[in-house]
Formats: sequence, C-alpha cells, structure tokens
Amino acid sequence: MAKPRPIVGLVSGIAAGLAASAAMHLFQKLAERAPQGEDAALPAMPSKANDAIPYAVGAALGGMYGLLSEYQPDAGTGFGTAYGVATAALIDKVAPAPTSDTPAHGAVSHLVFGAVLEGVRTLIAGRR
Repeated sequence: MAKPRPIVGLVSGIAAGLAASAAMHLFQKLAERAPQGEDAALPAMPSKANDAIPYAVGAALGGMYGLLSEYQPDAGTGFGTAYGVATAALIDKVAPAPTSDTPAHGAVSHLVFGAVLEGVRTLIAGRR
C-alpha cells in the first residue's frame, strides 16, 4: 500500500465534494422537470445562504471521503456509489430533505453524488 497523503486526500475530497454536490443539485433539478415535460435548462448555482448548506455538507463529506480513501483504498468500492449510499442513509435520517421526492429519486441522486465524488477525487489525487 502506498504511503497515505492526508493533506492531498482532504483537499481533493473537499473539491470533489463540492463538484459532487453541484452534480447532485443539477440531477435533482433536471429530475424535477422531467415529468412535467419542460425544457431542462441548467439550474443556477446557489444564491441564498440556505442553498449553500448542501454544498458545505458535500464538502465535509467529500473531505472525509478523501481522507478515508488515502488510508483505505477500498473506500471507492463501486466507483464511490457505496459511499454515496452510506451518506444517503446517514443524511436522510439526520436531516431529511424537505421535498416530495420519491425514495428512488433520492437514492439515485446520492449514487450520482458518490460517483462524481470518486471521479473528481481520482482526477485530482490519482488512484490509490
């Protein structure tokens, strides 16, 4: 096993968490519009303080994932989707989203989060 790089893991994880949060937000906005048949325009980035909370949570979860990946390379199982599902189980119990999303929609959005998280982290920090 390669020597862990905690700073690289943390920084790459935070950056990846922000990107994954944006991808998850985009997925949710596009999924909201799909059943209504509207054109799927790209949503704007958060403009209110409350809209920034999911990005802060995503950055924190990403930082933890980056650190974990440095010490336990198997953390990326399923190209990060296992971590996405684990975070969904935790976050949805602690602070459920105030939406009318179906459980499947929430699960898929967390799979998107996990996959983008691992993809961006790998681009920045490389494979371990």
